Amino acid sequence: MMQFRIESLLSARQFVQPQLAGDLLYFISDLSGRLSLYAMRIGGSVPEPLIPPDIALPNPHHFDDAVVYSVLPKLGKILLMLDQDGDENYQPTWVPLEGGIPTPVFGDKFNGQQVYCTHVDPERAIALFSVDPRRTPLHRTFLADLATLETVELGESLYGNIPIAYDDDYQTFVLADQYSFGDVALYRKEPGGERTLLFGLPMDARQAGDQVAPNGIGAAHLRPGDGLLFVSSLFDDGYGLSYLRSTIRQRLSRCASPAWCMLGSVN
Repeated sequence: MMQFRIESLLSARQFVQPQLAGDLLYFISDLSGRLSLYAMRIGGSVPEPLIPPDIALPNPHHFDDAVVYSVLPKLGKILLMLDQDGDENYQPTWVPLEGGIPTPVFGDKFNGQQVYCTHVDPERAIALFSVDPRRTPLHRTFLADLATLETVELGESLYGNIPIAYDDDYQTFVLADQYSFGDVALYRKEPGGERTLLFGLPMDARQAGDQVAPNGIGAAHLRPGDGLLFVSSLFDDGYGLSYLRSTIRQRLSRCASPAWCMLGSVN
């Protein structure tokens, strides 16, 4: 049997996070030895680097479902999340479609803070951001119009306040607080209004000795009529689709059953 040196496997190049815009394909690759942003014509061409060679992009694998970059043809820009020499204080930056030096989207407003972009709507130039200020334990979330840089605050929490679902008009949001792995509470939020509990038992409502079963809530989608479709382990440890009718409000009673507020599931 032919033997191969391990270097032949370690030298394989990555081509990840492809995005189409017009007749160009944008992607992240380590062609230069470090992760960078490239563009090439769909019909075939030499990949062109879009940012200076001394800038390394974060590994998209570490971002899970968060946005590393998003091409915004209507603005003539690319939204790119960068940190400084691996400090993980990610900042939203602008890069021209044809490439160039990244510039901060919000100036120095978030210096020293960790910003994640959880969603971008390229057609409307709208984005959702989650911020860990690094100086206080409160995580905040806001909606941004990337054309005008106007922002709408969506609240803050000690436990994440992560936006996981939203309606088509960006007027209703579902925010998640996570207390430990698989232990999640969901809230409904409208701009200018207070967070209202949708599902789960918040930390400040728990008492000593409470046994709260993990629900494993993950990706979610807000359907027309305000029903919430989401992944969970409520009915099966192997995970599956679950559905919550938000027209019926949850009672904040203490209960050890993992399905005490769940109204149905789809397997």
